[in-house]
Amino acid sequence: MTERRPPVGEEEAAFLAATGRKLRRLRSLRGVTRRDLARRSDVSERYIAQIEAGAGNISILLLRRIARSLGVALGELIGDAPE
Repeated sequence: MTERRPPVGEEEAAFLAATGRKLRRLRSLRGVTRRDLARRSDVSERYIAQIEAGAGNISILLLRRIARSLGVALGELIGDAPE
C-alpha cells in the first residue's frame, strides 16, 4: 500500500508560493541562475523551478542546502514575515 499525502490547504499553498517568491528574489539579487544554484546546492534545476512556482513541497534539508548555496540564513528563505 502506498502512503498518500494529504492535500495542501490554502494556507499551506500560500506559504509554498511565498517561499518560492523569496527564493526567486534572493537568487536574482545574487545574480545566480537556476542552473548555477542547482549545481551549487545539488538540487535539480527542475525542482528549483517547481519550488519557485510554489508547486514543490521541498524538505527542510534541501531548503537548507539551497539557503547555504545562496549565502543566506534558512530563516530568511522560509520565515513567516512578509516579503
